[in-house]
Amino acid sequence: MINLRYLIFIILILSGCSSKNLKNLLLGAWWGTQEDSTYFEIYFNEKEFVFNHEAYGPIEYKYRVYDDSIKVFTNSNGRSKNWKTVQISDSILILTSDHEELILNRIILTEGYFDLRVDSIAFENFQENFIQRYLRKRE
Repeated sequence: MINLRYLIFIILILSGCSSKNLKNLLLGAWWGTQEDSTYFEIYFNEKEFVFNHEAYGPIEYKYRVYDDSIKVFTNSNGRSKNWKTVQISDSILILTSDHEELILNRIILTEGYFDLRVDSIAFENFQENFIQRYLRKRE
């Protein structure tokens, strides 16, 4: 009976670690393209998910990690979109939902979105750099 308790304890510990590891790997900046080849970036911190697109600007959402999935809360009414993590590493993130797949690549930024949004001039420079990355990907 004691062995069964240890086994259950180990399983609980390991299952708790998997979502924590996923969240740690998510942190940072990612880029990808949509079906129409439009460039976009996604930024994760511990609580927020930001979709940055040339046409819309940055849109901030709250998110949570559950096992191998990410739940993005799309509005204040509690509506959400679920993304299943197909693959994640230091360089690539593949997410799927019911209707689409996102293939994202890690992008190393000198200054992160979340650090700059409180300083309007620094944030404007960040967005200008985003537009430059967007234009380079269009070439």
